[in-house]
Amino acid sequence: MRYSSCLFAATLGLALCAGDMVSAQTSSPAPTKRELQRQDSEECAKQVPRLYVEPFAECIFKRQAARKAAAKQEKASRRAERKQQAEAARQARREQTRKQIEQIKADRAKRAECSKKARAQKVPLGQRPSFVTSCSTCIARIARPGRRRSTCRGSRRSS
Repeated sequence: MRYSSCLFAATLGLALCAGDMVSAQTSSPAPTKRELQRQDSEECAKQVPRLYVEPFAECIFKRQAARKAAAKQEKASRRAERKQQAEAARQARREQTRKQIEQIKADRAKRAECSKKARAQKVPLGQRPSFVTSCSTCIARIARPGRRRSTCRGSRRSS
């Protein structure tokens, strides 16, 4: 019986210590207005006796004004950061769109060149789409540096 009560007390003590450790590790939420007013009142009471109402109230107002200015500055910095991030994202989208447009223009130029070759070689109309497709892939392969050039139908190799 005596050992069971000691065991219970030890278990209870461990549970309380573990609970305190867990609550110490978690971040506390921002203080409420009442808590901030209490802190201001305590700090101002250390500086000015409460019997002097005007200096005490002036001290509290100064602390509140300083806190509001700091919050306003923080809000402005967050706004500026969000604005920079949005501008960076906008610039990235513009660059991506510009690259896509350049790629589309290059593809159209390749197809136009292949269409001219098909007309020059007098390829029948029914075979032109396949000719243009094979020709444009051939041009793409030839245009890549460092690759072995292959002979493609309708393309002229330069020796």
